[in-house]
Amino acid sequence: MGISNDPLRISIDKVAELLRGLGLDPVDPRDIRRVVIDPDGIEIVRYRRDENGRQFLGFGEKPISETITIGFEQ
Repeated sequence: MGISNDPLRISIDKVAELLRGLGLDPVDPRDIRRVVIDPDGIEIVRYRRDENGRQFLGFGEKPISETITIGFEQ
């Protein structure tokens, strides 16, 4: 059996659905910047929004991100 470097492609909505299933709610697919899964847990970087759904903006009117970590039980 060979190894393929061809990427598997899924929709960002599927990723958001997975993150909601793990208890991270609300998840707006447009806000997801990065998802990393390693032996220690899952790290999600996303843009922050207020309770009205507006993005928090920082210097230069750039969106502010936050990092959420979901740890694995040992």
